[in-house]
Amino acid sequence: MLQPEVVKKWILNSDKAVKRAAIVLYNQQDGEEKAYGTAVKVNDRGFNRFDAPFLMMFAEKCLCNCELTANEIIEARHKLIKYSKQIANITNAKNPVQLEWDLKKYYKGGIKCKC
Repeated sequence: MLQPEVVKKWILNSDKAVKRAAIVLYNQQDGEEKAYGTAVKVNDRGFNRFDAPFLMMFAEKCLCNCELTANEIIEARHKLIKYSKQIANITNAKNPVQLEWDLKKYYKGGIKCKC
């Protein structure tokens, strides 16, 4: 089983992990939240309402293979650390201990790329 502490180390040490973590959480947002670009429900799934606008934009840029700035990656890394337990739980439920999954493996639905 993947532990939250391992997820934290992984996010702190890998830009690729930051992107993957954002995508995993993005997929926990429901359709309404994705449409509005924010968290509208208190359900302990995906991003909270404070982080949602930035992290949803970040995840969509990752899914579209848009170029990310160093500052975007730093900010995402800082915000995603608090979601380590949720990321570990999602990963364990889907495919335990597999850290090298495809960048789009957990992506559901379509988005329009803006880059």
